Amino acid sequence: MRSKRSLRLAGSTGFSANGLVSYPVMTRPKTTRSFLIETAAVVLPFICVSVGMYRLQSAWAAILLYHAGIVLLLAAAGSGDVKRLVRTGFRPGRVLLILLACALAGVGIVGFWPWMGRESLALGDRLSFFGLDGASLYLFLAYFSLIHPVLEELHWRGTLFVTEGAPTGRDAAFGAYHVLVLLVFVKPMWILLAFVTLTTVAWMWRRAAHRAGGLAIPVVSHMVADVSVAVAVLALCR
Repeated sequence: MRSKRSLRLAGSTGFSANGLVSYPVMTRPKTTRSFLIETAAVVLPFICVSVGMYRLQSAWAAILLYHAGIVLLLAAAGSGDVKRLVRTGFRPGRVLLILLACALAGVGIVGFWPWMGRESLALGDRLSFFGLDGASLYLFLAYFSLIHPVLEELHWRGTLFVTEGAPTGRDAAFGAYHVLVLLVFVKPMWILLAFVTLTTVAWMWRRAAHRAGGLAIPVVSHMVADVSVAVAVLALCR
């Protein structure tokens, strides 16, 4: 029989007493503190995008503020062994179709951009307005493709309670904060489609994390999607 101490440690880190991952970082909120952490996690990206992009006109400010907030919330949540959480749950037999779908994200953007993109200003000029041109753009896209997916999955599928089932408000929040970013690049008629797509993807990543007992599948597929988007951006800026 496990001791009370082992049970407490299992609940606080997301790992069972025998070392197997049982669920991501946080359990369902039971205290005021955990409720506040979860609420802050949902609100964080909206604040960072609003301040970074719309106030400071800097994509770097937006993403770095967002990531700094994620790190602070993970620390406040007592996240345990996040490295192990990220590495756990990769199942090749289940992930191939997901990776293929994510890899096609950039293809879809390039293919539909003549209808999606706002016509008043070229994409490259819009990115330059937010401080992304030349070396800054390449560095940002590398950071966006390699670091951002890890932190964002820890945030949305780790800091926030993960439960299997129908899409939730947390999934919708994930889609909605991306709308703030897309508003300056994409025509309004495509915003709804983007919101529905991203909400669905958030739900699928949450289910994958729950079923696999770790974040490896969401992290890798998220990374593939972001690399695909980065390549599409470079292609459209030529």
